[in-house]
Amino acid sequence: MALEASDKTVDQLKNKRTTAKVKFTRLANLLSKGADSMIKAELKEFKKFSADARRVLEDKDVYRTGLLSEGLEGLRWSLTSSRQLTLRRQSKTLG
Repeated sequence: MALEASDKTVDQLKNKRTTAKVKFTRLANLLSKGADSMIKAELKEFKKFSADARRVLEDKDVYRTGLLSEGLEGLRWSLTSSRQLTLRRQSKTLG
């Protein structure tokens, strides 16, 4: 670098520095615009994801309400209760 600087005039060095700064600034601007649009795209995807998640939760609630209205929820609980009774019986015979 020092050898290169000694062979060139101050104006040549200034031009070289200016050219490097312009290239750097253009690249930085290009990258920042790309990052900005990428962030916007990610926010749009998150918004879609959130809406889909809300729909899934709403559909789950509607389905659960339907199960309750048909009495199937009680069937599930009775199965769970019978499993618990079976486990209690087994532990008494083992003990």
